Amino acid sequence: MSQLGTFLREKREAQGITLEELQARTKIRIRYLEAIEAGDFAAIPGEVYLRGFIRSIARELDIDPQEAMDLYFQDNHPATETVDQPGAMPQTPAVTEEKSKEVNVGKPKEVAAEPAPVMLERQPASPPPRPANRSRSRKKKKKAATVIRLFWLLVLAGLIVGGIFFWDRFFGPGPIANEPNVPTPNNEQEEPTPDPEPEEPQVVVELQNPGERNPIFHVTPGPIEIVMTAEGGACWIGASADGGAQQQMTLTPGGQNATLTVQAEREIVVRVGNPSALRLIINGIDQGIIGGEPRGIDLTVRLTPGS
Repeated sequence: MSQLGTFLREKREAQGITLEELQARTKIRIRYLEAIEAGDFAAIPGEVYLRGFIRSIARELDIDPQEAMDLYFQDNHPATETVDQPGAMPQTPAVTEEKSKEVNVGKPKEVAAEPAPVMLERQPASPPPRPANRSRSRKKKKKAATVIRLFWLLVLAGLIVGGIFFWDRFFGPGPIANEPNVPTPNNEQEEPTPDPEPEEPQVVVELQNPGERNPIFHVTPGPIEIVMTAEGGACWIGASADGGAQQQMTLTPGGQNATLTVQAEREIVVRVGNPSALRLIINGIDQGIIGGEPRGIDLTVRLTPGS
């Protein structure tokens, strides 16, 4: 089950928003909304459109778009775990005491060499002990010499650091930040620029024969989706998608059959019994009440030629 789909569905239901209302707000077709909530991301036409739809739904439901994208990445790119291969042996086997004994079996033991005869020589007489005062004086002199040496080392280090600073201050190159195409040195890494959000395709609906009794609409981009709702009275309709079988029903305002949604890839033809009581929404764009005389008309919605 998709974490993202479950999360979005629970947020939508908690706010009391239906898929039809979410479709009207985001201009995303119901079948795509249902596919995202079901985790069927392959049903969306392209990765760019899918990410744009997820961000649009999240904003409409008062969700952080980045939180929704993190759930999407968890669904599609789960972390993998490495498993050690069974029976793996350590690279460096330890040598046991028994093996060491087996290796040494059969080797002749080394014979200890006999000690050489000791020749007694007459040692010279030891020199007389030095006075304690002379030894203390030498220690003080060595300590003083060490302190003096350390002092001059510190002075030398200060001169070297000061010379480097003086040289860089007056004779060194200018600030690195002023040189073109050279990044300013710092310990912080610049954050990568986030990818721009994909632009959703612009929906265009044009009435081709204004003023005529049987309206003809051209739509781009496809596919086509129309939503018909009865308002102000009952309306009988018969709809056919891409030349298929006709769906017939009577829409009644406020009833169970108040709305009908029809989808097609090329063309939708609708026979409307009471156009003055029917509201038409084409690809998420409200066309208002069809209007006209309360007589039957033929309504046609086609995909724009060449698109």
